Amino acid sequence: GNILPYKGLEQLLEAVSKLNYRHSNFELIIAGRCENWETLYEPLIQNKNRVTRIIRHINNDEICGIFSNCHYLVLPYRDATQSGPLMLAYNYHLPVIASNIPAFQEVIENDTSGYLYDRNMPNDLELTLEAAILRSKLEYELLVNRLDNFVSKTFSIPDNTKKYQIMFSELGASKSERL
Repeated sequence: GNILPYKGLEQLLEAVSKLNYRHSNFELIIAGRCENWETLYEPLIQNKNRVTRIIRHINNDEICGIFSNCHYLVLPYRDATQSGPLMLAYNYHLPVIASNIPAFQEVIENDTSGYLYDRNMPNDLELTLEAAILRSKLEYELLVNRLDNFVSKTFSIPDNTKKYQIMFSELGASKSERL
C-alpha cells in the first residue's frame, strides 16, 4: 500500500526513537510506497539500524515473507474506514497494535487479537510498544492463540452468513414497516 499522512507513521517513528534508548531487542519494518519519504519520514529515524525500510511498491508475492517475519502489525492511523493490512495480519496469525479509532475498535479485541492504544495520549503508543517488547515468548504465544480463536469465531463463513441473514431480515422488516 501507500504511506500516507492519515496513517500516522510519524507518531510510530517518534515512539520507536524513544524506545531505542531503552531497548535493543526490536526492529521496525516499514513497507510501502511513499512519494515524499526522503523529506517527511527518513529524517525522523534516529537509529537507522533499528528500522528496515522497504519504500516501494510491495508485490503480492512479497507479502507473505514480510508478514511472516514480524511479531506485530502496527497501525498508528489517525482515521480509517477499513484496513487491508489488518485483515492480512489476521490471516498470518499476527497480532495488531493499533490506534483506538472506531474502524479498529470494530475488528480488534484488546488483549485478544492485539492491542488498542489511545492515540490522544501522548506516549500511549510508546507504552504499548514497550509492553510488546517486554512480553515473554509464552505470553506472546498465548496472545496468538487467542487471536486465532477470535479470527476463526469472528470471521468464519457460518458466522458471517448468520450476520448477513440478520442484516437482511432487519432491512426487510424495516422496509415492510415503511409500506
